[in-house]
Amino acid sequence: TLVAATVGVGIFGIPLAFAKAGFGVGFLFLIGIAAVLIITNLLYGEVVLRTHNRHQFIGYVHAYLGPIARKVAVLNFWIAVFGSVLGILIINGQFASDFIRLVIGISIRSEILSTIFFVLLIILALRGLRTVARIDSWILIAFTVIIGGIVTIGMPQITLSNFTFFNDPHYWYLPFGVLLFSLNGIQGIPLVREMLVGRETFVRRALIVGTLIPAVFYALFAFTVVGITGDTTTPTALSGLETMLGSGIIIVGTLFGFLSSTTIFLSMAIAFRESLIQDFHIHSRTVFITLMLIPYLLFILGVRDFVSVIGLVGGIAVSIDTVMLILMYLRAKKIGTRAPEYTMRLSPTWLYVIGICFILGSGYTFFIH
Repeated sequence: TLVAATVGVGIFGIPLAFAKAGFGVGFLFLIGIAAVLIITNLLYGEVVLRTHNRHQFIGYVHAYLGPIARKVAVLNFWIAVFGSVLGILIINGQFASDFIRLVIGISIRSEILSTIFFVLLIILALRGLRTVARIDSWILIAFTVIIGGIVTIGMPQITLSNFTFFNDPHYWYLPFGVLLFSLNGIQGIPLVREMLVGRETFVRRALIVGTLIPAVFYALFAFTVVGITGDTTTPTALSGLETMLGSGIIIVGTLFGFLSSTTIFLSMAIAFRESLIQDFHIHSRTVFITLMLIPYLLFILGVRDFVSVIGLVGGIAVSIDTVMLILMYLRAKKIGTRAPEYTMRLSPTWLYVIGICFILGSGYTFFIH
């Protein structure tokens, strides 16, 4: 459950981020961020276990940090949604364009396909097709199998000379936001607790393993793609593999990439509309469409660098959520309504250090973008 909540379109940005920063730099970031996210996921798991009432992240923020913090969390959620929608618009059109070119032999501009995709998905979101949104986990699981196949087939094609420890210093920090975006599975943690009702002693193990699996999966995927394509690594990762691995497996990969990004878009759009209704009591479809046009207008205006977009979202939005999580955890230890099945034995000093690192990281991410 946690793996399905974590693995998404962010995986396609990791190889390019590693290639630009240097594979060694990217790999060190992956180890460090995975280790920190294991800690923060366990902190959130303890918050969930310390609370009798069930909530999602924003609900826990409200319960422990108050209404002002809740407004900050909602605003940050909106930023994450807009940034993620923009990133999906960019990559979804590229997937569709590559798929049509490989299968039919016709070249259609990705911008046109992204626009068609955007209009159709907004219409579906307005109809409230929640059942469709819930199939994203199954599609992501199937897509994970496809990517695993690409890794297996591509390993013999790797050229060691394509790996460098570091490249252009301007890009050394690029993996930070991209990896935060890609490894963030915080929305799945309350569901993990729901699935383990009566067996809460397994929550800790599930969170550790569920965080490690995507990290290992991403490392193997980045190793394979960068090892094959090196400096020619593409923003979607898959298109650059066509000449080496053949069009067949790339067709399947782009199809599942398109399907996974489509269901994630729909899920986020519906979640955003529910936020408007529940948090601000706005039921107007016009307001929903107007706000959803913001990322589309940015796309039309030329913001189409997928890796930069997800790096910005991950570096800022996920960092803000992490800082709020730390504050929420410290509060929950004092006023929690339930005895948790495990307790993180970290001093507040170390938690503040982690929080300050994320604040500095988000600030640096903002200025370099």
